[in-house]
Amino acid sequence: MPFKGDYDQTLIHSILHHEPAPITKTRKDLPAGLGDIVAKALQKNPAERYQSMEDLLEDLQAIAESLKPVRAKSGIFRGRVLGLKKIYVYPIMACLVLLIILAGFFFLPRHPQAFDSIAVLPVENVSGDPEQEAFCYGIHQDLIAQLSSIKAFKKVIDKNTMMTFKGTKKKSSEIAKELKVSAIVTANAVRSGSRVRIRFEVVDGLNNSQIGGDRFDGEYRDILSLEGQAAVAIAQKIQVALTPDEAKAVTQKKPVNPEAHNAYQKGMLMLGKEDISSAIPYFEQALDIDPDFAQAYAGLSLAYDFLTMSLPPQEMYPKARAAAEKALSLDDSLAEPHIVLGDAKYGFDWDWEGSEK
Repeated sequence: MPFKGDYDQTLIHSILHHEPAPITKTRKDLPAGLGDIVAKALQKNPAERYQSMEDLLEDLQAIAESLKPVRAKSGIFRGRVLGLKKIYVYPIMACLVLLIILAGFFFLPRHPQAFDSIAVLPVENVSGDPEQEAFCYGIHQDLIAQLSSIKAFKKVIDKNTMMTFKGTKKKSSEIAKELKVSAIVTANAVRSGSRVRIRFEVVDGLNNSQIGGDRFDGEYRDILSLEGQAAVAIAQKIQVALTPDEAKAVTQKKPVNPEAHNAYQKGMLMLGKEDISSAIPYFEQALDIDPDFAQAYAGLSLAYDFLTMSLPPQEMYPKARAAAEKALSLDDSLAEPHIVLGDAKYGFDWDWEGSEK
């Protein structure tokens, strides 16, 4: 029992005035964060408890996925400071902070920061499952591609450069200075059955302070739309303007076949590791599942293009060209097939003007 009393009146008094001991003192074997959930459910103020079963379920699901509960509070309003209840102290402190901020806003010189350049750090795999590395790699690649399509960004650092920071201990401000960008995005992702979750935080590269973040949950089949929504949210956090057409283009994506897309992501991961012999079977597997999967054809065209450096070009370039043309017939907005066709015209046809185009 969280509250104790020998008879009704003492029990009621305990409920109203005493804080229950953390449940983790009684149960040492509980998952991390479950104590915070129980503590939130026992808050004195009803407004500080869970307001819906959906909120409670969200935190319980987070713990089931070995993540921290996002809605459970740690009880920062409990106890006293200098003899006063914290619930009264914190509003006073908040007012003082607000006055300081207002004073700085009106009296200190302003140095507006233009967030027109951005870098996305490799998406962290928080599932603990190595099989989800390709899933996170694919999200990282797609987020960069989505942000690159927003013209208001003057610079979006490419995926290959950003992969060199995988597992880095550097501060965001150090990375921003090195890459000469104004904002850094950190993100993590997890897949559980047919459901996926993407979280991100945007950091001011100048002073290493957080600007804001968000989370997107949905079905794996809608992964491209979820990535597009995340890209739009990132842009909005740093007040980068999108045209209506840009917002529509990145968010209104067709559903994918989960099995085909998973195979495609594994192929792209192998391609990133320059393991072409392993990448091609994954792209072919994706196309066996979904013959109209444009991105899989694009990945296949890149793989054959890479092989022109080690195998006879007269054999590889026609395969690369055929896959690229098929990809563009399905989706002419993809960048990779254009790159492959340009390379084929340059390195095989010696068609300089065609390659430039």
